[in-house]
Formats: sequence, C-alpha cells, structure tokens
Amino acid sequence: MKRNTLMLVVFILLFNSCKSTISLVKQDQKIIILNINQKAPIDSEILKKVKLSYGLLYRNCDYNSIINKLKSEAKRIGGNMIKITESKPLENILVFDESCYKIKADILKVKDLSKYKLMNYKGEQSKNNFALLCIYRHISRSGSLLQYNLFLGDSLIAGVKSNFKKSIKINREGFYKLRTEKDSIGIPINISLGKNYYIKCSLKGKLVGSAKLSIKLMNEDKGKMEFDSFIAKNN
Repeated sequence: MKRNTLMLVVFILLFNSCKSTISLVKQDQKIIILNINQKAPIDSEILKKVKLSYGLLYRNCDYNSIINKLKSEAKRIGGNMIKITESKPLENILVFDESCYKIKADILKVKDLSKYKLMNYKGEQSKNNFALLCIYRHISRSGSLLQYNLFLGDSLIAGVKSNFKKSIKINREGFYKLRTEKDSIGIPINISLGKNYYIKCSLKGKLVGSAKLSIKLMNEDKGKMEFDSFIAKNN
C-alpha cells in the first residue's frame, strides 16, 4: 500500500514537472513579426535571410501561410523575431479574393524580448475626428495597366490601378455606397468617425475586355495586415 502511494506521488510530481517544462517552452517560442514599415531593433542579430514565394500552382502562398513557414524556421534555428524586408503580393489567378506573396525576411535573435511589445495586426481605432478609408489593390499579372475609378456616393475618391494603396480621410458619418464607374450597385458602407475601413480591390475576369474591378470591405484585422504588408508604387 505504501509502495503504491509512493509511486502515485512520484507520478504526480513528474507530471507537474513536465507540464511546467512544456509551458516554459511555449512561452520561449513566441515570435514577434515586424512588417515592412517597422524597423528592427539595434541590438538584434541576423541569424538567417529567407526568401519564400509561390509556385506554379499558387498553393499555400497567402500571407498567413508564408508567415507560419517563417515562424517554423525561426523556431528551428532559435530566432525570436522576424523582420519582413520585401513583400510583393500578387492577385491569385486561381483563387478569387486571395493573394499570393513573395516575401524576403530576416530571422533575428533579440536577447531581451520582454522589452519589445508583441507586434500584431489588430486594427486600431483612430483618435482623430475622422474615419479612414484604406484602399488597396495588389499586383496584377493580367490587366496590370487597367485603372478604375472608385466612387464614394457621387464623389470620385481614387483611381485604382495595379499595386496601389491609399488612405482617405472621411469627415462625415453616415451610410454611403462604394462603387466603380462600371458598377452602379456597389457595396454599402456605414461610416463612423474614429474607425478604419479596409477596402480590397481586385480584378474580376482576367480578359482585358471583360475585366471589372471588384471591391470588398475587409475584416479589420485581415485588411490591416494586407494593407500594411507591401509598399505600393503610388506611395
């Protein structure tokens, strides 16, 4: 009886010890992502330069998939920070409303990660008394020279071309309609001051004669991530 009790105590101690070790490993594997506009810390050490891209079938090349691959490689070599140095998003010709990315990044090692805030892509509300429309369109292989006018109500707000991003301040709240000159229906948008809205534009139909600009109001987290992930020619 005493022997069984002793074995039970030993098992419990070992289990708690393993559980504690696993918890520490998980905390130690936190990876901070710095997007293309964020600077790497001065005290960081570059462990490896990485280049990831899409293949002929354009599979598993969306931004999150590429970032997850980078995180896996960082964990493998002992890195704890990733700095995106170059990012080229391309409209996915096989999957509508999705983009493929070519990304170059540095895998970094920072000695004291606790003094750096965890970088994420959660949208932040503006403190100013205006709303912000963040409009973007990734690179197009077909129809790259086509430009479309984007309207908010009856007001022309942007000429949207391939590899484009622009932020527009809106000073009045209310219901509006986003539309192109070739689409009178458009999409409704309820604008509130102090908020950010991410509008993704892409080509629907790849033949020049039939191509139309598709507009989509994005989820704030994903929209901010895609908007911040590249530098456009018009910037």
